Amino acid sequence: MRNKIIHKTCIACNKSYDLAVNSEDLERYEQGEYAQNAFPYLASSERELIISGLCGDCFNDLFETGD
Repeated sequence: MRNKIIHKTCIACNKSYDLAVNSEDLERYEQGEYAQNAFPYLASSERELIISGLCGDCFNDLFETGD
């Protein structure tokens, strides 16, 4: 059950996000579990926000390949 809200603000655009997670999963992440294993139910962009502080749009803008 997603019983914990993580409040994150993108370090690039300053947009705020609230991510609902399971408190046990958050504890596992804080103890070193990889985000993709701790939060498989979150979108990859939401996990990236937790990991790097960048929202999906800013991450894509920053690492755009320009193919």
